[in-house]
Amino acid sequence: MSQLLDAALERARKLLDDGKADKALELLAPVWSDGADSMDPGRQVAFCDLIAQSYLILDTPDEAIAPLETALAICEALQQKDAEAHFRQLLEAAKRLGERPGGGRTRSEQQTDVINARKLLEEGEAEQARDILVKLLEEARSVGSRDLEATVLGGLGQALFLLDKPEAAVNSVQEGIEICQQEKDEAGENYLKALLNALEQGDDGRKHNREGPGLASGPEVELHQRIDVALEMAKAGQPDAALAKLWKVLEDAENSGSLGAEATVRLLLGQILLSRDKKAEGKKMLEAALAIAVKVDDKQAQGAIKALLNDA
Repeated sequence: MSQLLDAALERARKLLDDGKADKALELLAPVWSDGADSMDPGRQVAFCDLIAQSYLILDTPDEAIAPLETALAICEALQQKDAEAHFRQLLEAAKRLGERPGGGRTRSEQQTDVINARKLLEEGEAEQARDILVKLLEEARSVGSRDLEATVLGGLGQALFLLDKPEAAVNSVQEGIEICQQEKDEAGENYLKALLNALEQGDDGRKHNREGPGLASGPEVELHQRIDVALEMAKAGQPDAALAKLWKVLEDAENSGSLGAEATVRLLLGQILLSRDKKAEGKKMLEAALAIAVKVDDKQAQGAIKALLNDA
């Protein structure tokens, strides 16, 4: 039996390394369900770890909470301090990402709607974007998510402007600015003020999306939390799985206009690629991170990235 369990674990690790988290779950879940009670603690922890990592790669963090809690409890009982610290950090990250404000959807699910609406705005599909954002605005207000509400109001302002409703567009963005001021969200306030200025000058704001500082803080925070999860996965000995997650975070950061998260991911990917003897790809990634740091006038980040480029 132990050989079969070890073979399943080995196969699941390979699937995760290949970015096939769904296939890993298909393999692990039935084995865990049927044989968890007969496993020794070490294998129980290993199964919980891989199941949780699969859920995290698939961006369903709420599903990762139970296996992480099981693994943590076992490590505490065995007094395995390093493993205990690892699972505690992953569990905290999963809980943040899987938080369901007011019992509704997770923040990850809400931010996916923001990103999808942003894509539609870029494509000029203002009506579809408006419909998504109106529903999301109602949800944000019903659960008291003020940062999400401010973000949605900014996007809704752009959609209304594209639908030839400039007065309603300006009012929407102004309302978002007021929320940011109340919540002391300086980054969100600056973004929405720049967007408001663009709208008042007759610009629909899409150029601002691509060249400005990014969305209000909601998506940025969520993306950085996902980056933290990827780093924890790398520390746990799953560098390829972590790399697959970072590529997905990069895609979402680009789509959401979250420049801070995009720069962070590009910096990490650049270092990983250089460490794997992919010099050209690594330098290109670092150069893109440097361009973002210059755009947002982050002198400290510019210095760090330039030092890495000089050593590449």
